[in-house]
Amino acid sequence: MTDHLKANSCSTPPPGPSEITLLVEGNVSAGKGTDPSSFKAIGKGQKDLARVVYQLSGWLNNTGDEVRGSIVNTDQDLAKQPPGTVGFFILKKD
Repeated sequence: MTDHLKANSCSTPPPGPSEITLLVEGNVSAGKGTDPSSFKAIGKGQKDLARVVYQLSGWLNNTGDEVRGSIVNTDQDLAKQPPGTVGFFILKKD
């Protein structure tokens, strides 16, 4: 699955808007019983001169148009946090 989604990451937001558009590539696994569908992906983006890569994992809401979960920076971070810093994200379809 490849889709353009917007992610709001909040470990320690950088000055100004914390929104960045990421190219997200990953997989959705169907839920079973009362368990929701799960989401695992890599999000890549660029803001100004910073290129970023994040690992994302989370769960889809009941309508399938929103994913919430955790985000881990693998290298540079817009909030200037060290690699491996964990925060939360919300992905919404455009």
